[in-house]
Amino acid sequence: MNESRQTFSALDLTRVEEKLDLLLAAIPHREYITVQDIARMHGWSISYINRHPWTMPNYGISDYPGHERRWLKETAQQWYRVPPVNRQRDWDRTSFSKRQQLTA
Repeated sequence: MNESRQTFSALDLTRVEEKLDLLLAAIPHREYITVQDIARMHGWSISYINRHPWTMPNYGISDYPGHERRWLKETAQQWYRVPPVNRQRDWDRTSFSKRQQLTA
């Protein structure tokens, strides 16, 4: 069996690198994360996240009122520094009326 090997010159690699830089520059750098982002990061379904508010920053209260639920990346980073068991415990200790206010 004959294997063909393709070689690339330094110029070819430089061109590939330049094109990659252009593509990366075209990707929007968002300052926020969404429920979909959280689902992807953790391998959870969106319905799981909605049933377990402690999986979302601020129990689902958005940093952007009037928009879909999304949070500043800084908010999310602070939220996820707290162990999930502690967030769930705090949620479980929250009164029903307060929970309704948070998830309305």
